[in-house]
Amino acid sequence: MDHFIQYHNSMEMGYSASDLTEPMVLTDKNTNHLISNVIWLISGEGKPRKDFYLAAVFQVTRIHENPSEFPDFRYSVHGEGTIFGETIRLNDEPWFNNFKSRMQNFRFGLLKLDPTVDPVDELRKSAGPHAL
Repeated sequence: MDHFIQYHNSMEMGYSASDLTEPMVLTDKNTNHLISNVIWLISGEGKPRKDFYLAAVFQVTRIHENPSEFPDFRYSVHGEGTIFGETIRLNDEPWFNNFKSRMQNFRFGLLKLDPTVDPVDELRKSAGPHAL
């Protein structure tokens, strides 16, 4: 099972990740490899200083191409998991700033995590019993 990270910028998207009714992400990247894999959704909330949260974690079960409700994106990726909303703040986690920097502030969208260098175990600890 592979792990992926996706960033949700509430200002750009126009809604908070806390408003999600099911675990999902939107992307223009190729999604053929995502079924049965895990996505960790990190949200950036507020301005000018963002608060970052572990917004959701889920295992991908379905993908919709050209979703009519999200015409600015090629795919909506859905799955089974947990929405945390704004309950797990990441700003003060000792690993987070380095991770955010290595991810270049999440500007490349959906990315596969390398468990040998990326904080998959720390994300699992943050998610507690809901981790996949």
